[in-house]
Amino acid sequence: MDLLRPILLRTARPGLHSLVRCVLYRECEAEAPRDLAEASAEALEQRILGMPAHLSIGMLGLTAAFDLSGLLKGTRAAKMDPQQCAGWMEAWRTAPLGPARDFVLFYDKMAAFAFHSIEEDRG
Repeated sequence: MDLLRPILLRTARPGLHSLVRCVLYRECEAEAPRDLAEASAEALEQRILGMPAHLSIGMLGLTAAFDLSGLLKGTRAAKMDPQQCAGWMEAWRTAPLGPARDFVLFYDKMAAFAFHSIEEDRG
């Protein structure tokens, strides 16, 4: 399992950053400053890597699946602008599969939490 996490992380990282930017776009009602968005994504990445292996592998796998499933709309989610990504997140949020809904809820809550924590620390 220790070999699988780094591989999944490389695959999931673009989607993770895209999901965080999308959540922050909704949270801030505009694009968040790039440095805060990147710091929030890195904090969330560390939180996911700190999970037990079976959970982190699942989250990274779902994150990669979210990113790559954007190809059904014509492009990876990581290449979508925040509004397009928000629409794709909404499709997952309303999916009949519970894990897809829970996955988006995780990013909704944790990305906003990471952002506001970092924003508060920076004063």
